[in-house]
Amino acid sequence: YQAIGDLPEGVVVLAGILNKVERGLIDLVSESEEPMSYQDQAGGIGFDIFYNLGTRGITLANKNLTNNLKRYIRDCVFFELARPGTTLNANDFMNNTDYMSLFGEAVNPSVFTVYYSDTKPEGETCSCTVAWANISTDLNNQATFESTTKETCANIGFDPTVPAEYNRCQEIMTNTISYLWGASYDITQVTRQVAITEAINDTVIGASPDTVASLIASRDTGTAWLSGGMMANEFVPVLRAVLTAIMLGLIPFFALLIPTPIVGKVLPLLAGSFVWLTSWGVTDAIVHQFAIDYAKKAYYEVANNGLGMMA
Repeated sequence: YQAIGDLPEGVVVLAGILNKVERGLIDLVSESEEPMSYQDQAGGIGFDIFYNLGTRGITLANKNLTNNLKRYIRDCVFFELARPGTTLNANDFMNNTDYMSLFGEAVNPSVFTVYYSDTKPEGETCSCTVAWANISTDLNNQATFESTTKETCANIGFDPTVPAEYNRCQEIMTNTISYLWGASYDITQVTRQVAITEAINDTVIGASPDTVASLIASRDTGTAWLSGGMMANEFVPVLRAVLTAIMLGLIPFFALLIPTPIVGKVLPLLAGSFVWLTSWGVTDAIVHQFAIDYAKKAYYEVANNGLGMMA
């Protein structure tokens, strides 16, 4: 928030009283200690975090890592899946909590791929064993996904350059993960799973133009349904803030009308407007509790597939 000075004391007192009333009523319908409470998750910011991860994609600090993942999947993982006698199964990629062990099964000193690096941007041929050793080192490095975490926090309104805000954002991410999946996954692990899933998805799509058309049509249909809710979630709080500012700004003008014969109409209008704005926040808190409960049930299928492709 931004502190504003030089306001009339009457406006400050009225706004403060209404704020305390609103917060008191919200506390009656929402437990502030719960990780998914209205106080911590207003507007569903925890869900926004993972929605942004899935729709905006992963921004990796290591620009070569994405290309290396795609080549390793195409040259090494696909080969291992098709190799007679392999223990690697395609279903394992659908439901899992860590791709690392699965990708590790595709190492093979006799199968070769292309590995990209800063010293060899054009790529160099190496075995799947050597490639995975380098790729896994990058994937296990927390700094690889730091830019993605900061970008995600910035998208939901936190300033990642302020340590307190960045830590608070990470805390919300951790609490949401624990609530939705019922497990304590590390933020880096979740981000890494999303990055690998994107690489697998892009590799499969690149091999089948028909799959591309089908997925794009499905995505556009889903986006059309989501757009209304996303726009409302983003702009309704702004609308409420604007209306509150307008009502506070009109108080001095309403005060000028109190000595006039229309005081009987001015006071009910003023009181009713602020009661309505206060009730707005309380109603939001009540609806939030219903929405979180419903979202938990709707998210069950996602959580049931861990952090795999089907999630």
